[in-house]
Amino acid sequence: MKADLRKLLNKWAKLGLVYSLIVVLALILVVYVPPFNGDFAYGLWVYMFFLWFVYVFFGVVVLIIQLMIEIRQKLNSP
Repeated sequence: MKADLRKLLNKWAKLGLVYSLIVVLALILVVYVPPFNGDFAYGLWVYMFFLWFVYVFFGVVVLIIQLMIEIRQKLNSP
């Protein structure tokens, strides 16, 4: 189970890094490229940022659960 959680966290972190890069590039497009300066593009970026925030929140929850499991295993082992 420990290895499964580590694999999940590694995949989660890689996807999070890629998505973070996409969010930053989208912000640069919305701010600096004239065709993308409209309200619709800005609204899409805000939605992407909200999804990123939710993604990070769930990642932190999974990390906390993993740490709790590891601490419990260390306390229960002789």
